Amino acid sequence: MCGWFGVNAAQKFGPQNRVVVTLTNDVNGAVNSGYSVHNSQMSVNPEIGQTNDLVMLLFADEMSEILMTIVADGHRASVVVKACRAGAISRWIKALLSLIGALLLFIGAYYK
Repeated sequence: MCGWFGVNAAQKFGPQNRVVVTLTNDVNGAVNSGYSVHNSQMSVNPEIGQTNDLVMLLFADEMSEILMTIVADGHRASVVVKACRAGAISRWIKALLSLIGALLLFIGAYYK
């Protein structure tokens, strides 16, 4: 995912700066704190979906928002990045990943 946003993962993440993912029922879906040099935080409700795939989509949505804050904070902010901060692009990514997942399920059912 880092490549999608032009983020060098080796410079932004690693053993000293991880993304801490907490599985909790205290959130409705998923939330994140944006990028931090002191371990970015993300909370995901694993019981919101009926499948593990939905939980993974929530993770991908939140991770894309964390990556977008890196881009925005890098002073390369544009109209697109400002829309990203509002979550517009992350919702698009979630929809795209859902479509890909549905297509894979269809192909898998067809070839059984």
